[in-house]
Amino acid sequence: MVLAGLCDIRVAAEDARFACPEIDYGLVGGGAGLFAMLKMPEAKIRELLFTGRKFTARELEPTGFFNYVVPRDEVLDKALEIARMIAAKSLPSIRARKLASVALEGRGWMEAYLDAQALSAQLVAGMDSGEGVRAFLEHRKPRFVDK
Repeated sequence: MVLAGLCDIRVAAEDARFACPEIDYGLVGGGAGLFAMLKMPEAKIRELLFTGRKFTARELEPTGFFNYVVPRDEVLDKALEIARMIAAKSLPSIRARKLASVALEGRGWMEAYLDAQALSAQLVAGMDSGEGVRAFLEHRKPRFVDK
């Protein structure tokens, strides 16, 4: 989900599934700041981050997270159509527009990323994240001690 959020334009198959499963392993990703910057509804952001539940692209479509939600066999064609439109534009103009749109957010993506990394470092130092990762690797449910 976070990887998709880093994309400027998102095209998804209607049955594609997205999640923020870090919570299931005693970890936290940088998704909260990213999704807030993308103007996703706060309640949906919290549901994604607190539950780790998988959502289809069709379920997330009303949030505006995706530019297009299409049948699976149309994803590549739609993405290529958009890519061709952008490729036909001036590269310096596209670069400038990208920089301007990021600057308009008021808070740089790197600042949000570094904040998330600092929190992640604190969590990795705790016992639960190690247990979460071990459980993932051993294909079992984690047994957290909340430390």
